[in-house]
Amino acid sequence: LSGGWGYVAGFLTGAIGTAFSAGGPPTIVYVTLTGWGKDQIKATLSGFFLLTGLLMAASHALKGFTTVEVLIDFFHTAPWTLAGVGLGSVFYGRLTERGYMKWVYLLLMAMGVMLLWSGISR
Repeated sequence: LSGGWGYVAGFLTGAIGTAFSAGGPPTIVYVTLTGWGKDQIKATLSGFFLLTGLLMAASHALKGFTTVEVLIDFFHTAPWTLAGVGLGSVFYGRLTERGYMKWVYLLLMAMGVMLLWSGISR
């Protein structure tokens, strides 16, 4: 990929993230098309999602969107998130490059279906 595609992916990530709070897919597609190995992809996406998650949480808090109900939901879901990270780490080590890419694309398609479903069901 030429360097210009990074700017396109960044713009789409920002636009979709702002509109739907789900800007990850353009970044995931871009990173998987770079030809990097699974370790580089995982490190890049982990850093990206950590940074964007922290920035979104901070901006929501600064704007007053973080309520007691939101914090309660966070504390109820945090153990499941940590369990998912742990399981993902266990399975990641067992995956080949090809197997890893299959899972990335499968989960990317699932995200797309969930976004479409949420839009249709409204």
